[in-house]
Amino acid sequence: MSIIFKSLRWKNFLSYGNYWTEIDFQKNPTTILTGPSGSGKSSFLCALTFALFGKPYRFINKPRLVNSINDKDCLVEIKFSIGQNEYFIRRGLKPVIFEIYCNGVLLNQDAKNLDYQKHLEQNILKLNFNSFTQIVVLGSASFVPFMQLTAAQRREIIEELLDLNVFTRMNKVLKEKQALIRQQTKDNESLILFTKEKIQLQTDHLNKLQKKTKENKDVKLKEIQEIKDFNKKSLDKINELQLLLTEKKDLVQNQESLSSKLLSYKNLQAKATANLKQIQNTIDFYQKSDSCSVCKQKIDQFFKAEIIQQNQDKSAEFLKILEEVDKSCTFIENSLKEYANLQSEISDINYKISEENIRIKTGLDYITKIQKDLGVFDTEEIQLETDKLKDLEKILINYQEDKQTINDTKFNYDIMQSLLKDTGIKSKIIKQYLPLMNKYINKYLSAMDFFVNFQLDENFKETIKSRHRDEFEYNSFSEGEKFRIDIAMLLCWREIAKTKNITNTNLLILDEVFDSSLDESGTEDLMKLLKSLATNGTNIYIISHKNQLNDKFDANIKVEKKNNFSRMK
Repeated sequence: MSIIFKSLRWKNFLSYGNYWTEIDFQKNPTTILTGPSGSGKSSFLCALTFALFGKPYRFINKPRLVNSINDKDCLVEIKFSIGQNEYFIRRGLKPVIFEIYCNGVLLNQDAKNLDYQKHLEQNILKLNFNSFTQIVVLGSASFVPFMQLTAAQRREIIEELLDLNVFTRMNKVLKEKQALIRQQTKDNESLILFTKEKIQLQTDHLNKLQKKTKENKDVKLKEIQEIKDFNKKSLDKINELQLLLTEKKDLVQNQESLSSKLLSYKNLQAKATANLKQIQNTIDFYQKSDSCSVCKQKIDQFFKAEIIQQNQDKSAEFLKILEEVDKSCTFIENSLKEYANLQSEISDINYKISEENIRIKTGLDYITKIQKDLGVFDTEEIQLETDKLKDLEKILINYQEDKQTINDTKFNYDIMQSLLKDTGIKSKIIKQYLPLMNKYINKYLSAMDFFVNFQLDENFKETIKSRHRDEFEYNSFSEGEKFRIDIAMLLCWREIAKTKNITNTNLLILDEVFDSSLDESGTEDLMKLLKSLATNGTNIYIISHKNQLNDKFDANIKVEKKNNFSRMK
């Protein structure tokens, strides 16, 4: 798209006072501005760059752009069109003003002025200050021709013309992303290392816990076994006591029959004792008495003796029986005493059996508690710590997956960087345009009767050969020859911009180029070239001290200074 500059006006700008000074860019194909040094001829050029880029063409501090006498209301306005869109820019100092209108509508000013300017250069004009000065302006003051720029500066100009700055911006963004990905890599590595350390600590903790659990379990199992062994001994003891109890109970079963026998023997003893006493009374009576106590008859001695003997025999028999009964009673009584001791022993045995059963139950209850504790310990604490370890391992896997993603992104960024380097895509595009650039340069050199073979390489270093194949450098030529090269380069860049359909403009400004650099022949050659450009829609403005050139241009603007204020007429 072409930029068609239409008009420019300013007031309170540099040496111009509080009145509007306006230039209609489309009024004439060629225009010359003349006037003495310091009259304010080049002010319009500063006003033009200030309106578009916020800074003057010459090296002037921005505050000094305000007219020093009025010291306020510095204002510059420019109108231009791009395609179907009409643009109007108003920029001022004291107060600061920066407004961009598109088709009469003020563009959003919410963003900072810097972003506002960036939008103007990148999205509307599609060129910056340096590029503008290379394709629109050729001047003797403050202007640095392409051939006097550094290799980096030359590259910047070419990239801007070929719209390769998008790759530069992409490369800048890419570097920011690469810096971010490097930080992400460091952060990811730190997280992986930190997580691995946590996993190791958790693993060590879990191992210790499992070891401790095993040790505790072994201790508890040993304790259980000891209790079981103790219970077994108790059971064995109970069995022994049961056998003994059975024996004692078998003995005790005869207790009742012995008691019955003892009673019988006691009855028998009592009867025998009574009989024995009666017999003894009879014996005593007959031994002491000679007559019957009842009838008073005399007792026969023979009868007496016989009765005494019979009773003595009975007495001996009863004594014998009584002796046997006594022995039996004594035996039974002693036996019964032993049975009483057996009962005490049986009670003692039963008590011991009960004690052993209590011990066994207590042991079994303790075993149940230990087994329950072991189960809870295993399923709760160890499982909890195991889950923590699994969670950490999942986190590590996620970080490692992130690492792979980051590495893939870094790999892609590296590939993109290799493509966006000066030796990448940009170099290939520049190589494609170099033949065309050299063609245009040599075309315009020939138009100015400067017949050399000028070639730029991909590093923008020149090779200049004469018809006789002699090699030259830019700095080896005269000022007039250098100027021819500079104007050829300027026109070449304009052709390239037009070819790319990026930065084609109707405006061409030459500042004091006729005043010192060109002889009469060079002037004529340049005028022919400018006339041919003017017929193709280019509006050409020449700033000069030479009034003798006025008749060569379609219009003449005279600049003068009166009372410290500049005016155009």
